[in-house]
Amino acid sequence: MQEHPWDEWKTEIINTINSIELINDPFHYFYIEPFLPAELYKMLDIFWPSSNCFWGQEEISYTPLHHKEANLRKVVIIDDTPELSSTEEGKLFWSKFRDLIRQPILSKVFIARTEAYIKSVRKDIIDTPIRYFSNALLEDDTIGFELGPHIDSEKNLLSLLLYLPDANAPENMGTCVYKPNTQFCIDNPSIGYQFNGEYFKETDFELTYQAPYRANALFGLINDPRAYHGVKKIENNLFRRRHIQWTITQENTSPYPSVLSRIKSGVTPESQRVERRLQELLNRKS
Repeated sequence: MQEHPWDEWKTEIINTINSIELINDPFHYFYIEPFLPAELYKMLDIFWPSSNCFWGQEEISYTPLHHKEANLRKVVIIDDTPELSSTEEGKLFWSKFRDLIRQPILSKVFIARTEAYIKSVRKDIIDTPIRYFSNALLEDDTIGFELGPHIDSEKNLLSLLLYLPDANAPENMGTCVYKPNTQFCIDNPSIGYQFNGEYFKETDFELTYQAPYRANALFGLINDPRAYHGVKKIENNLFRRRHIQWTITQENTSPYPSVLSRIKSGVTPESQRVERRLQELLNRKS
């Protein structure tokens, strides 16, 4: 099996992170292209899990989600990727890549590069140095998926999206940066000052930037109550919106539970949906 230069790749990624230039209007965000070394990005594409490995967000979660298009976003948690690989080479790759993302070295560099900005907008963060953890999801957004303007959970420090588009995918599928319009701010005085879990209408916001959806591009933002962003509705059924969502957080938590035990027990998203529907019918009858 070919040996790959993981240490060299890590050094190259660290240099790229240190070269970040932040934009500060309407909040702090950045766009890097390319992000990963070319050979490493190519391997991500080669070993990307097959579609039957992905579960809808509500399917993988044990609790109901409030976002109506939740199951149009298909996810794999990064900790599951080695076991979902069908080849030994794939298992080894995902084990190494998972460690690259999950171990603290790259997160430490991101925090060092952005800590002053984080503390300037997050008065709730008083730790010195900032405590941080990282996690990641592989995601396929399918036709009909959209996210209205929203801010991420307060526990997030940095939200990062590494784009892996299919060949010839349009560039207008990237993340949108929004700011609330004047009338919406008047009607909602807490907007921009408090974290909330709401998804708003795009008509109440101004689109100030859309990240180009290009191969090996990384869009990132510093999370604060002004950091409204979203995804325009996917209308084209020829292309999915494929990316890795990488978050650096204040808490060491997993975004979703592992599905490995369910898969080993013969459970699939489809069989789980049928079971839930049957349970709902029984609950109504009782």
